[in-house]
Amino acid sequence: MSGQRPQRRRRVEVSVGLVLIGLFVPTIVLAHQPTPGTKIWSTTEVAAGSTFKWAANVPSWLKTSVSDVLETEWGDIGSNNSQDIRFAYDASGSATVYFQDTTGVTACDSVTGWQGCANGGGTVGWHMWIRANPTYYDWCELSNTTGCRLAARVAIHEAGHVGGIQHYSASESYTVMTTAAPANPSSGWSTSHLQPCDEARLQLLYDPATLSGAYSTCLDDLANSGPNGLVTDLSVPSYTVCANVSATVTGRLNVHDYDDYLVLGNNNVAGRTVWIDRGATPKYTSATTTGVNGTSNNWSKTFAAASNITINYVAHYDRPSGEGLESSPDRAFSVTWLSPQVGC
Repeated sequence: MSGQRPQRRRRVEVSVGLVLIGLFVPTIVLAHQPTPGTKIWSTTEVAAGSTFKWAANVPSWLKTSVSDVLETEWGDIGSNNSQDIRFAYDASGSATVYFQDTTGVTACDSVTGWQGCANGGGTVGWHMWIRANPTYYDWCELSNTTGCRLAARVAIHEAGHVGGIQHYSASESYTVMTTAAPANPSSGWSTSHLQPCDEARLQLLYDPATLSGAYSTCLDDLANSGPNGLVTDLSVPSYTVCANVSATVTGRLNVHDYDDYLVLGNNNVAGRTVWIDRGATPKYTSATTTGVNGTSNNWSKTFAAASNITINYVAHYDRPSGEGLESSPDRAFSVTWLSPQVGC
């Protein structure tokens, strides 16, 4: 991340899963911080997914925008590599999306200028409202002019509430959970996918969708994190083998098991490169970590047969740019091939 931003300004916290009213008010308030909570969708519910339908008066242009948000943008592994709930349209779906000026939810209806609202997150019968006749502005999908708001930007925010995250005080480059949708052409006005700190909060509760997928770059603000993200561990023992046989070395790359990392702690990390230096030769060879679950070793490297020699190596994981993990510590190990005269 850029060294220009203040550190620890966008503290990653897990959202409350009980009050899921999405409010938009005319002025963005940046003083509020979400409070820690627990996940609201069970493993069984996540596996089943959530279906939604349209209320009778939802116009086609809004269906297009909201469908793209719920069925495509929300589930995009590139911006939401989490195991949170996924959404799909069904004509008889359990949840409902509305387009109207009243919701029946006092917390929304009592706020002048509300743009969108959602409740029932964590239940299959959740509701989402997009305001039919907003005050003081137009929907950009209908009139892409200065000052308009994008209904898709409102929808991704409300989907966040349904998924289990609350308002968050940070810039638009970090979250879509600010308390108001920005107007065109303000920063973030056209964003219709989750941002890094939204993804981080979902990963902390639900785990990554894939072990080989990226960890959010917002995780660097967790306690016990490094300047780039979660601390990683790398393990590999030394080996002694018989003369003239190949030697297969196995090890493990994983996220360090800090309590602050919640479900991410001790995860195996898949699809990453473990580099192996030999003596003064850096990156002499490498291995790729696999998607083994649990705490089993997840990488291996086979060295060609030799005899009567000990070779020293150093293994390390070097984080690529844009990865929410820290590089691992260097781990020295050796492989000793016995003399042919030594019986095996």
